[in-house]
Amino acid sequence: MKTIFIATLCCISLACASVIIKADDVDLDEEEYKRQFGTFNIESLVKGFGYPFEKHSVTTKDGYILEIHRVQYSPSNDKTDNRPPVLVMHGLLGSSADFFHIGPGKSLPLRLADVGYDVWVGNNRGNTWSTKHQTLNPSKNETFWDFGLDELGSFDSPAIIDYILNQTKTKQLSLVGHSTGASQFFMMLASKPEYNKKVKVMTALGPVVYLKHTTSILLDLVNSKDYVAILAVEKKLKSKQFLTRSLILDIGLGVVCKAGSKFIGICEAVLFLLQGFDTKELSKELTEKFYKTFPAGTSIKELNHVLQARVSGEFRHFDYGIGNLDIYNEPTPAPYKLSKVSVPVGIFYGKNDLIVSKTDIGRLASELQNVVENYQIEYPQFNNLDFLLAKDVDSLANVYIINTLNTYNGFAPIPTTTTTSTTDSSTSSTDSSTTTTAESSSTENPTTDSSSLLTPSSFVVAQLLLGLSIFQYYFK
Repeated sequence: MKTIFIATLCCISLACASVIIKADDVDLDEEEYKRQFGTFNIESLVKGFGYPFEKHSVTTKDGYILEIHRVQYSPSNDKTDNRPPVLVMHGLLGSSADFFHIGPGKSLPLRLADVGYDVWVGNNRGNTWSTKHQTLNPSKNETFWDFGLDELGSFDSPAIIDYILNQTKTKQLSLVGHSTGASQFFMMLASKPEYNKKVKVMTALGPVVYLKHTTSILLDLVNSKDYVAILAVEKKLKSKQFLTRSLILDIGLGVVCKAGSKFIGICEAVLFLLQGFDTKELSKELTEKFYKTFPAGTSIKELNHVLQARVSGEFRHFDYGIGNLDIYNEPTPAPYKLSKVSVPVGIFYGKNDLIVSKTDIGRLASELQNVVENYQIEYPQFNNLDFLLAKDVDSLANVYIINTLNTYNGFAPIPTTTTTSTTDSSTSSTDSSTTTTAESSSTENPTTDSSSLLTPSSFVVAQLLLGLSIFQYYFK
């Protein structure tokens, strides 16, 4: 039985890997581990780059208290008046921290602040920065973790948007959603059409919507028979949360994924198995930084929802099985009507994205009302995580994302590399939507290529540890 319900969660295997580390590999005591890995301060990181940083609390209608982060201006552009707001949202198991590790000149939120935007970066319920509730204790009340993508689209996204518009005294903002961050925006816009009027433009980065043609090694292992078994196992689980940060996880990842560790190849292998292989764009130093905050935790139900999309091939509400009749008064959950999304949408994805396929992107584009950009990044190894971690992300992707936003926010376009634009009928929903490709020289002179540590044995170990972690999680 291929119980891969938590296939996308193989990061826990890295924590398991710490069990096999010899004492000689550890050169810090536990207190030092706590200092280095027990906490992560986004504010210090962003301010260390020279940018301002604000924390804001947003309370949803169902009582969750979300922490969102604001970068209002930049050192190179400190004017604070008339800055159009933009909301950037992370993907599955992610957090606002994901967007900042790569630093100035490459981090999309920081680049947006440089251009002149008032940048807000969200944190969904259940991740490291959003584990508060008006009445529920996440450690004691499992009801806290009873949420999936539907709730992120119907509660979290609207609450954050309304808060930002109120704080900035504006009527509209722009959206940037990465992976399932784009999914929840589409869910909101489709189910709450009134929010289309509050959004100037949306950019979707590697959007997880349709997954029928995914080539992800892990997601592709799931079929309908497996899913029946997955549901049975899920009902027996005592905990409904997954990969929330803990001292054990922090220490395990901190040791295994340290830039100088002999195990760093395992950490990279996990990312590549999940998202796609790109050794030239990912440095071992950035891998270490990324794992200090990733995974940031979520609910099993959210992960379950993603797997449902893989099994069904549809973009629809959560499937409760026989419970659908009680909840929806229908035997199957209704699909989200993407035709109700009227805002201009720019879609960006990589050739090497194992999760998002060109065919599925084509279907998404065909169902939206107003696709203004459908951009497949031509660099052949660009994957889903490269939007966050690629050393050349600014020239490969950011400039095109920013220019799509600029078109609707009154900013002049910023310079890009030479591009060739073509119209692809298979991925365009209207004559005005375009598919753009760009050749890149990003493979020349890579800053730090850790592929020498990424050996075949790294992938073997990563997969073995994945199996071990799944077993010990389900049956502990």
